[in-house]
Amino acid sequence: MNDWETGPDAAREGIAPPRWMDARISLLFGPHAEVTTPYHPVTDPLRVPAVELAAMLGITVASLPGRRFRAAVDGEQITAVQS
Repeated sequence: MNDWETGPDAAREGIAPPRWMDARISLLFGPHAEVTTPYHPVTDPLRVPAVELAAMLGITVASLPGRRFRAAVDGEQITAVQS
């Protein structure tokens, strides 16, 4: 169980937990990493700060392109990752 399920916001009505899905970093674009998921195709990827994503994954920014991982996606943000 994660913090979301047991935290103070868990009982609030209308709040859904982040959706876990497979993700892949297709490329770096300026300071952002373009991430594809089942809901964010390569034609409309999720753009997230590359430095933050690299820190979440525990790797260097240069290692991001091509990386596959599981991501907790909440709207247009990645809130957690699993390598």
